[in-house]
Amino acid sequence: MRGGLRWLDVHSLKQYNKSFTELEADKRLAIVDQIAFPDKAAPN
Repeated sequence: MRGGLRWLDVHSLKQYNKSFTELEADKRLAIVDQIAFPDKAAPN
């Protein structure tokens, strides 16, 4: 579980230069959607 939470922060930092908890709600939701619906996510 901690590894997954750490991944969220690392991914957020790479994509938006902010930790996951610092992101606006729409950006947090976009990341969660990438996890929940991987078929719709971009290959990267």
